[in-house]
Amino acid sequence: MPRDEQVRARMFLGAVLPALETLSQHDSKAASLAASWDGSIFFRVALAGPKTTLKFLRGHVEVFPSQMPGTDIRLFFPTHAMLSRLFTGKTTLPVLYRGVSRIKGLITFMRLAQYLEQVLDGQASDTITRSTLMLGIMTRSLVILAEHETASRELRKSLSGIAEFRITDTAAMQIDFSSEKPLAKTGGAHRPDFIIEFRSPELFLQVAQDKVDVMAQVCLETILLKGDLHMGQAITVLLDKIGSYLHEEVR
Repeated sequence: MPRDEQVRARMFLGAVLPALETLSQHDSKAASLAASWDGSIFFRVALAGPKTTLKFLRGHVEVFPSQMPGTDIRLFFPTHAMLSRLFTGKTTLPVLYRGVSRIKGLITFMRLAQYLEQVLDGQASDTITRSTLMLGIMTRSLVILAEHETASRELRKSLSGIAEFRITDTAAMQIDFSSEKPLAKTGGAHRPDFIIEFRSPELFLQVAQDKVDVMAQVCLETILLKGDLHMGQAITVLLDKIGSYLHEEVR
């Protein structure tokens, strides 16, 4: 399936980058890496593309979907593909138009991003942290697809209500399709219209890596589907697309 580079760039900024915030909250090594610098980095893609600010403060990371005042480092990526190259470990040269002297901030970001990749690859941290990160990336990516990719926008028009994604006794995320723009939120929903529940973090990671037969697991009741099955079918179509955008990073 051909990738929309604008959508892909939005996924990296809007779905993957926020994983650094979650990682700094749940992993002591990530918090230690983040604590080496206090400041903020602003990412901007093209003239009318997505914008994101990454803030470091006393070992905590926060992500804001806009430019915050007084950012220390500002990076401009003239094209969406250039931004994607940064997140896929390929050579890229953004325009650094503020913060040339603040090299420590860039080093801190790169080290934390490299550690995130190690965690997602199963080389560091633990299964619960990894599955929590993957669940967040998955749901935020789904929202970005539903809002910005042409074919997915058409599918999104048929969706209304709240979908919950749950790993038993581990983590939960929800997507609210009730408003004009779908919104991903951390935590379970009060009265979701559709629920997909994975019985263990290990099973969820196997599904995310496409290593198990999902329908077989549904039959075994290790994956539970409840509620509006039309919504479930539409969400499945959207989920199938995420790998084509992020498979190099989220394996």
